Amino acid sequence: MKSQLNIVMLLLVSFFYACKEDNQGVENLTYEISQEVIDGISYKCITVGDQVWMAENLKTRLDGGRAEGSMTFEEPFITFESKESLELRQIVQSLLLKQWDDGFFNINSSINEEAKLMIDNDLIPSFFTNTRQTWDSYVYSNDWAYGWEWDYSRTVINLVRDETTRLFGEGKKLQLLAAADQKYMAEHGNLYTFEACQKVVPEGWRIPSDEDWMKLERAMGMSENDVQKVESWRGDVGRLLKANGLADNFNATLGGGYIYGFSQHGSNFVNKGIRGYWWTSTKDESSTDVETYFIRGLRVDNGQMLRGTTPIDDPHKEVYPPAYSIRLVKNK
Repeated sequence: MKSQLNIVMLLLVSFFYACKEDNQGVENLTYEISQEVIDGISYKCITVGDQVWMAENLKTRLDGGRAEGSMTFEEPFITFESKESLELRQIVQSLLLKQWDDGFFNINSSINEEAKLMIDNDLIPSFFTNTRQTWDSYVYSNDWAYGWEWDYSRTVINLVRDETTRLFGEGKKLQLLAAADQKYMAEHGNLYTFEACQKVVPEGWRIPSDEDWMKLERAMGMSENDVQKVESWRGDVGRLLKANGLADNFNATLGGGYIYGFSQHGSNFVNKGIRGYWWTSTKDESSTDVETYFIRGLRVDNGQMLRGTTPIDDPHKEVYPPAYSIRLVKNK
């Protein structure tokens, strides 16, 4: 492992010195590779100076998917505020029947048989195959109005009702996960609104501030003059940060993003494979009209890095907020 790290160091140092600009401070760079587990997922990380950076974009998904602000590129917007879809009902029906096959209701033969009767004779023909009522209203009309108690024991009613309710939560997660682009997630992680960012940061890590990014840029050799520029593509450090088959580096992929406002292309999901965008946690105090935060960006056609800003939400709630990638950082 040590020999591999030495090879990586030599590659990086030679790469740094090959750059004609932004080569200040390279001789002081420390760089090592590690693995960190975040929310049950193992991520490659790199140590640069006294910072430990994820070398992959965050993949954590919130249960609500895009409706809760975590999404893959062009993921559809799915909510469950209206009547549950027939597709979701059929997912729950399959899960419930599997639970019966696996013995979930087999407390004794009588309860097991009665539970199957309730599923087959009541839930499947009256609920799972139509969308006249939501599950909550169906339960209310059949349980709280005492309709079920004419045919089934209270033990069975409670078991089937509560397990079906739980499986609706599982079914929604499955439906939302099926809407996500699994290939995109594996390569680029998820895109997040700023609000969603606050919900996915695990203990001990943080969304990098504008200063955290500046510190990384300086360590990678960006000149102080370029570091301070804003609303500008700066320097040449992107060549060291973008995914590179020759060096095990920051591995920044260009996953695009969901931009603020209205796109001329018919979709606000843009620039996959062309640009990548990452949140910072730093507010742009110079903006007085809307709440605005700094971001970073890389591009496919050169090694420059964007230090830009973006509104995090539309104050009139008429436009869906922007969504970008996250790289977490922590102190060494």
